Amino acid sequence: MKKEPIEKNDILDKISALIYRKNTLEIVIINLSAFKKKVDRTKKPTIEKIKEYIAETITNANLKQIFMAELEAGNFDVFQTQTITSLLAKLNDIAAIGTVIDLSLPLPLTDTDLREIVDQLEEKLHTKIILDLKIDPSLLGGIVIKKDNYIFDASLKNHLKNYENEWVKSLHKAHKI
Repeated sequence: MKKEPIEKNDILDKISALIYRKNTLEIVIINLSAFKKKVDRTKKPTIEKIKEYIAETITNANLKQIFMAELEAGNFDVFQTQTITSLLAKLNDIAAIGTVIDLSLPLPLTDTDLREIVDQLEEKLHTKIILDLKIDPSLLGGIVIKKDNYIFDASLKNHLKNYENEWVKSLHKAHKI
């Protein structure tokens, strides 16, 4: 059973939903650019050619899954040069206007947990959030969020440092008495 042709916004929604990390956005843009080059070189790519191009150019597993599902559903409009060009333009817009937030964690989180953090930040800030994720075991626990000149440090390392500073101050104060 053939589905109705997919709207460009539907495919963009599917693709942008999987983008919440800076490196994922960069990879998806690179993948789509490489895929577009292959499609541009072929006048009328067959289903087999499109499958080949997907296998050769799309390294992001989620994007590959979206493309294969659209192909299997018969949504060939997704693979037209003008649709891919439009998707690339919109993803570049996301990269340009999205808010990049540096997120430092002591251990990697699951994609579900990262998605929850992004959803909460997007709700509070009313903008598309892209995480630049860094793993820093020296944090010991907690989280550090950086945006421009703002730093929110809720790491265990920072709390321990604050306790140390307070302890040293109290020792100096006690020594003066």
